[in-house]
Amino acid sequence: MPVKILFVDDEPKLESVIRQLFRRETQENKFAFTFALNGLEALDKLHADPETDIVITDINMPEMDGLELLERLKALKPSLNPVLTAIVVSAYSDMENIRKAMNAGAFDFLIKPLDFQDIRLTLAKTIEHVCQLKDALEQERLAKEALHRANEELESRVEERTAELVKTNAELRREITEHKRTAEFLAQSESRFRTMFLGHSAPMLLINPQTGDIVDANQAASSFYGYELYELMMMKLHDLSERSSESVHEEMQLMKDQQQNYAILPHCLKNGETRTVEIYSSLIDVNNEKLLFSIIHNITKRIQAEEALEAAKVQAESANQTKSEFLTNVSHEIRTPMNAILGFSEILLNMLDDSQHKDYLTSIYTSGKALLFLIDDILDLSKIEAGRLEIQPEPVNISGVLNEVKLIFLQKFQRKGLRFSLEPDSQIPQGLMLDEVRVRQILINLVGNAIKFTPRGYVLLLVYCENLSHENRLTDIVLEVEDSGIGIPSTQQELIFENFRQQDGQKTRKYGGTGLGLAITKRLVEMMNGSISVQSEVDKGSTFRVVFSDVPITDDVKDSRACQETPTPVEFDPAKILIVDDVFSNREVIRRYLDDTNITVIEAQNGEEALELLCRQTPDLILMDLKLPGKSGYEITNIIRNDPKTGVLPIIALTATVIKKTEGNLSNLFDGCLKKPVVRSQLLSELRRFLPHPAEMLSESCDTTEREGTNGAELIARMPELVAILERKLIPKWEEISEMCFIDDVADFALELKSLAGEYHLVFLERYSQSLYESAQSNHIDAIEDRLSEFSGHIARIRALQQEEGRHLSDRIQRLLATEALAALPHDLLERLEYETTRANMTEVEELVDEVHTHDVFLGNVLARMATDFEYDKILELIQKTYGAGTQQIRKENGRSDSCLPPQDG
Repeated sequence: MPVKILFVDDEPKLESVIRQLFRRETQENKFAFTFALNGLEALDKLHADPETDIVITDINMPEMDGLELLERLKALKPSLNPVLTAIVVSAYSDMENIRKAMNAGAFDFLIKPLDFQDIRLTLAKTIEHVCQLKDALEQERLAKEALHRANEELESRVEERTAELVKTNAELRREITEHKRTAEFLAQSESRFRTMFLGHSAPMLLINPQTGDIVDANQAASSFYGYELYELMMMKLHDLSERSSESVHEEMQLMKDQQQNYAILPHCLKNGETRTVEIYSSLIDVNNEKLLFSIIHNITKRIQAEEALEAAKVQAESANQTKSEFLTNVSHEIRTPMNAILGFSEILLNMLDDSQHKDYLTSIYTSGKALLFLIDDILDLSKIEAGRLEIQPEPVNISGVLNEVKLIFLQKFQRKGLRFSLEPDSQIPQGLMLDEVRVRQILINLVGNAIKFTPRGYVLLLVYCENLSHENRLTDIVLEVEDSGIGIPSTQQELIFENFRQQDGQKTRKYGGTGLGLAITKRLVEMMNGSISVQSEVDKGSTFRVVFSDVPITDDVKDSRACQETPTPVEFDPAKILIVDDVFSNREVIRRYLDDTNITVIEAQNGEEALELLCRQTPDLILMDLKLPGKSGYEITNIIRNDPKTGVLPIIALTATVIKKTEGNLSNLFDGCLKKPVVRSQLLSELRRFLPHPAEMLSESCDTTEREGTNGAELIARMPELVAILERKLIPKWEEISEMCFIDDVADFALELKSLAGEYHLVFLERYSQSLYESAQSNHIDAIEDRLSEFSGHIARIRALQQEEGRHLSDRIQRLLATEALAALPHDLLERLEYETTRANMTEVEELVDEVHTHDVFLGNVLARMATDFEYDKILELIQKTYGAGTQQIRKENGRSDSCLPPQDG
């Protein structure tokens, strides 16, 4: 008969995990599992199958939680199944609920996330306990049945003998004989029960719950406590406990009232030592006296092991945190000087003509890049081991990835004289759900190794499908990298996938490398539901085979080269940027990178100096280092964002820390990010997104090119309309969901906000809403609360746009937009405006500006500010820039004479 186990948890996926973990026991008919999603469903299943032995229940569940289920089980247990035993599951931090669960009758507990070995150990212990209970209850049942039958028989005999006594003396003698026989039977039955009680291996006590007296004990109890049997039966239960007599009495009353049948207590032995014991008690009737029948288990070693395990866990977590902090600091400290080494090497390469000097610099630059690759490998391995590296599938056109890999290694193939063949299968679907970054990393590692260990011959990259199912929209993708290189001995083919391992006998000085590439590749492949294998023969070559199983097919095809950087023009319109970095060499590298552009650079060594500079002048863009002395780059950027005068300035983060834990904060606070060491092409490409240049005035990056037709003036003019929508609809909804935090409401709010951000072309708001939606989809409560708390900052940023209405745009961009708007005004309005502005007629100019406002809100606001500051010369300059010589050009175009204008004074 299998052990029947009911698993109660509101996580549907848990059923398949448990069935998979215990598939062998299930197949061997040792275990029979049933599952329920909440307490109510569990009760229904228990009523349907009252022979269930064990209930494993989560504490936090909808409709009926685990604590309420335990209370219901306690009430139902005597009538449903007396041996039914409960195990609770909860998070490590939820010790209060675990304590309540244990007090409510739970036998043991499991800590989430569930550990397979822990589940097995706990189940084994619980099954043993259930078996013991069944044995004890069976023995008790048999004894009670025997006693009951004896009593019934005795009563029957007494009645018969009483009737017969009246009739005859002979009948009386017969009755006495029968009575003796019955007494002998009862004595034998009691003797059998006592033999079982005294001979059981577990310590057992019979206790009077009213007085606490130990009425009886077995030999196992005597051996455990060190007292003779007669000594135990002269003691009270609290004499064995370290607790007070009042506390022990309260425990017994709970057991007597059947409110509790389980306790963990410290008990004292005769030799003075203390043991932690589990006590399971039930109230039984012995000779019309209610006694507690208690079975005792010594769990001291288990408690010590649990404490040691917990201490080891804390120590391991501390060590892991220390390692992560160390890697973060090492990354920053290495990348900061590498920024100067690589930056100045790149600058000098373009300045020198001497070929030998260029070779030296190329060696410096190449060695620096190799060091960065090593750092990235170590950090990737650290993130994998810490479980912080996330696989992010997205629609990918794998053909584009293959072409990129080919381009990356093309020069190396040519330099070594190797033949390279790329053979993708024509049956591969165009759209696949894969993590493009990690697929590219896997291919680069495998192809790079093939080139490294192939002195002559060829490298072949094959990509094809297996088990393609258009009906299920799934396929297996196979990547094979074959080479004619030095090969790998069969004894070494498993070792090469271990950390820091290379095949024995490999000449590290000749081939280089750290032995991390294949280890990282194997981990990445496995994280993507794949497998990697190798077939190799020494001196003939190797074939590495990667299989990604059940890859979803999608129609949302993404061209991996769609956002590839185009050659970045170095011709920018005149602009000013502020660099905030405490390291002089970092600032100097960026300054030198921009020497041949129209960009003026101003510098600040720390955040306070940057804030002082912003009070005196307004740059077009800020490059902000994150790790500054004093206030960090995050804090300074927050201050800048919250100031209406600087809140809309584009700010690009500079960071030498590449561990991923801060990337979410970067995308919400900064407009872009450059990782040190900064490469000139990357710097110019990032500046190109925000600074105007002849190739594309006011354009966005490639992910927002569809918005190029949007006029900046129109966007700013629509800010009051957007603020009204936010205040009327979305801010009240945000306040409501911030209080209740229902996941579905958060997701709906994020989608509605993203739609609004797209309509008004606010990229930062789109990024924020996407981040909020992803947090809701992953049910990450802490992340949701963090994202919701950031919403007020984005509202303040939008209100700043409304209040300033273009004041924070640089003068150059303002004038560009204003001249575009002026050209669209009616000619007669423009003529009158020029005439009254020339006369400095304040009243007439204000009336005409109001009329301009009805045609274009942004232009009206710009002219109104100029008129209020009596800057009539700037108004005339705008008109002249729009039509060359001003309204004279207009009149020439329209064939009109000066007579149409009002007469001028004097």
